[in-house]
Amino acid sequence: MQKISEFVPLAGRVRSVAGRSSAAKTGLFLLMAYLFLWVPDLDFLLLDLLHHRSIVTHSVLPALVLILLGWRTGAAPITGALVGIAVHLSCDLRSPMVGYGQIWLPEPYQIPLGPFSYPWLAANAFLAFIWARRLAVRSLPDPYGSLLVAATGTITAVTYGWVNEEAVSAVIVTMAIFLLSYVGPYLSSRRQVKKDRQAKPEDG
Repeated sequence: MQKISEFVPLAGRVRSVAGRSSAAKTGLFLLMAYLFLWVPDLDFLLLDLLHHRSIVTHSVLPALVLILLGWRTGAAPITGALVGIAVHLSCDLRSPMVGYGQIWLPEPYQIPLGPFSYPWLAANAFLAFIWARRLAVRSLPDPYGSLLVAATGTITAVTYGWVNEEAVSAVIVTMAIFLLSYVGPYLSSRRQVKKDRQAKPEDG
């Protein structure tokens, strides 16, 4: 299996457990996607150290913690965690960045990022979607891995954005970031195809 460290920092030791079936990996993926959909709001339990919408929990960091705590579990759970976090952060983008709506530094500072909260949330959601898709194709058969991320990302965006946030705008923002995460890889693949076509006459 290609090293995952190419796509996720600190993830060089992450690997699929030998013998784990695709069904088991899918189950772990879906479980982590649901659980980590709520993980960013764990800062409510640590208000003495973390302000609500803490920069610590409202980032890809919680998913990367899985790498350190359970590196033998493989890539599928981390993929699901990234999807859940990406959807949560995307939905948070629709909030006005004032008061508790902003991203906050932890103690001893507890300083808000103000308008910089928007790019912070957008960048982390964007990266989480990209990493999730790239990890999925290395932990599950292709194209099943890519389709699983696409389906889970879409369904979670609709259900969480519409039901929990009660806002169609949350669904629209999340889907926009999700679709944008496909633009870079698509353009890259097009450039590679173009290079391959240009190289063929020279090889002949």
